[in-house]
Amino acid sequence: TISVLFLYDAAKKILKKKYLSVAVACVYAVLIAFFGYTENILTESLATSLMCVMLWCITQVIEASSKRLYIIISCAMVLLCIFERPSFLFLLPLLAVFFTVFIVWERRWDLIKCVVISFGVCLLVVFAYCKHNEALTGHFMLSNIAYYNQISIMLDNDMWMNSKYPEISFEAQQRVKHNEQNENGLASAEELCARFGYKEMSEYLKDCRKIYRKRYVKTILSHSALEEPVIDLYMSDKIVGRNRQFIFEIIRTSFLPFSYATMLIFIVIELIYGFAIWIREKRLVYMSFGIPGCLLGIYVTSVISLFGAKLQRYAIHMLPLLVLLIAMEIDHLLKQLEK
Repeated sequence: TISVLFLYDAAKKILKKKYLSVAVACVYAVLIAFFGYTENILTESLATSLMCVMLWCITQVIEASSKRLYIIISCAMVLLCIFERPSFLFLLPLLAVFFTVFIVWERRWDLIKCVVISFGVCLLVVFAYCKHNEALTGHFMLSNIAYYNQISIMLDNDMWMNSKYPEISFEAQQRVKHNEQNENGLASAEELCARFGYKEMSEYLKDCRKIYRKRYVKTILSHSALEEPVIDLYMSDKIVGRNRQFIFEIIRTSFLPFSYATMLIFIVIELIYGFAIWIREKRLVYMSFGIPGCLLGIYVTSVISLFGAKLQRYAIHMLPLLVLLIAMEIDHLLKQLEK
């Protein structure tokens, strides 16, 4: 609900048309309710809500008088997004570029100090947390879930046998038998890391990749996000019941046939529009670059995050931005028709 309200207000400031803003909020609200994200506690859901707050703060930076306050809040939202979903790390450089362009274009040199300090604090916090993880696990990173995911993939696809590591292989075999009954691969991966240590498990993973390379690559490619319609990424089989499933199929085949390729077309169209306005009118439409840039960042991190497993919930971050992007392009079309 909070994310819908923030998205509505942000859309109202970007589109300058109340009916389009209402449409954006309604479509987004219907989609998140229909596909069940209001029924689960997911880091992706919270991170998406925080991203909507960040988008609203950026519109405030562009239009409001108290720009410093909203710059600080925007950076705080980005930091929270990163700790919710480490794949959102790309938001830091993206936001830094956005504020740099804004300061230069608007000649607001008085904001440089605020931006530098805000981003300096964000980088310091991220660095400190990574060092904390390094002290605990030996890996300088925001999250160790990648190791758990890779181990879980190997367990699920019977790629755990390694003669160099008989003890780990035996324990992995036991975990596979256990998972067949309990379906809890990630918990087994965490337990293996806790028992044998991250360093030894990392070496074990590297060696297993060499042994099972062809099979491992085939497993990754078989779950390629490029082959999946983007609307499929908003559905969970455990949530969507038989009736919802039937309705979903109708919507997918007749009303929302979006794919990653289609989404990229929308992004390219908006970027072309932004450059055209910049060259022809000497006016910079910030969101014509900001929203496509953010969508591209999510696209890249979603494709990377989806390797080896159908963790399709990662792409729900695209939902509010994609709906807003389509509304922006409808607005461009309406303006051209009015002329």
